[in-house]
Amino acid sequence: MAKPVQATGSKIPRMATFAAIDLETAREDRNSACAAAENFAVLSERRLTSGGPAMFIDCDSHIDECVETWSYFPKSKIDLRPAEMTFDPGQEPGYLAARPSRGVFIDGELYRHILRRDDTTGTTMKTRELRDIPLRLKHMDDLGVDSQVIYPTTLLTEVTKRAEVEVPLCESYNRWLADRCSDSGGRLRWACVLPVRSIDDALKELRRAKDDGAVAIFKRGYECDERRASDPYFHPIYELAEELDIPICMHIARPNTGVHSALSKTRPGLFSAAYNIDAFLGLLMDGVTEKFSKLRFGMVESAAGWLPYALWLSSFDKLFSNEPGKRAALRGSYAKVLEDERIFVTCESTEDLPTLIASVGDNCLCVGSDYGHSDRAAIMQAHSNIMERTDIDKASAEKITSDNGRALYGIS
Repeated sequence: MAKPVQATGSKIPRMATFAAIDLETAREDRNSACAAAENFAVLSERRLTSGGPAMFIDCDSHIDECVETWSYFPKSKIDLRPAEMTFDPGQEPGYLAARPSRGVFIDGELYRHILRRDDTTGTTMKTRELRDIPLRLKHMDDLGVDSQVIYPTTLLTEVTKRAEVEVPLCESYNRWLADRCSDSGGRLRWACVLPVRSIDDALKELRRAKDDGAVAIFKRGYECDERRASDPYFHPIYELAEELDIPICMHIARPNTGVHSALSKTRPGLFSAAYNIDAFLGLLMDGVTEKFSKLRFGMVESAAGWLPYALWLSSFDKLFSNEPGKRAALRGSYAKVLEDERIFVTCESTEDLPTLIASVGDNCLCVGSDYGHSDRAAIMQAHSNIMERTDIDKASAEKITSDNGRALYGIS
């Protein structure tokens, strides 16, 4: 694995790298991570013998990108590397001043990097930025979570339209994340980010990221010059993902397009989820799930209450019938559609799960905590909350908190 490089010159602030950590500190960090991994084995065994699921899988957790995330840029691309920017009080641009933030300058644009509060997220900077792996594993123990699958934060937004920037950006992010997760004993899993503006580079990066431990591909439902998820442009990625047995996961995200600006005028939280719903419909209606008949798909952090409507909409031509029996049969097959097309959807622990399960079954639903964030989806105790619900049976709760997440991400 390539080592991080240090920036030189005055254009971009000099960044610290993990290579600067002294040997003794590194040794202590690795020993603590090994001890945490042993605790993980004990935790799983205890839960299994007590009659609960062997593993809680957090299907949606996050990191906060930091200066070290970009320290794997090749020397020839240093000038393209993101740079953090701070402002004197009262001098911040309006959209940065709305919440405590620092700016991240990427490809000529300034993006907001929210300074998250420990009290509202229930996390610390050390755990959010993966500066202390044993501490994050200890927090997972406290939450009863065995494995987390990590998604980005800044890179949820499509931050560039230039392949020459996107390629090293994704490579650096993936290499940093692979290095930081490598000492977690398999407890910290991650979704790789691909440079989709260059398909050849995306395929190369996918192979490397899979070798480095990625368990999913993070994809925006709408990206790369206003292309939908079902666009044939992405089919080479889907084909290789199927070959490598790694799922495509549509996480709520923001495309680099004016369409997002228009949708953002809707209620907060609605516009990002809309891209996932559109992706879901496209995958089904445009034959993507049929063409790639072994590929798994995930719809992440967009809740699941929309599923019955979307499934109805995807089969509207069949449902548009005056035969009540035919309509009822199609509605009753929603669960089978999701299972046959290998589509998994993260639900929220506060949703109307009995109604949802009655409509779409319990073999496609999983759950994430949104670890590190503090928005609608962020519920640290999501898994425990679902296990404690009395309006769904224990078998369904175990599928949602454990079995289905393992099936989606291929975690044994």
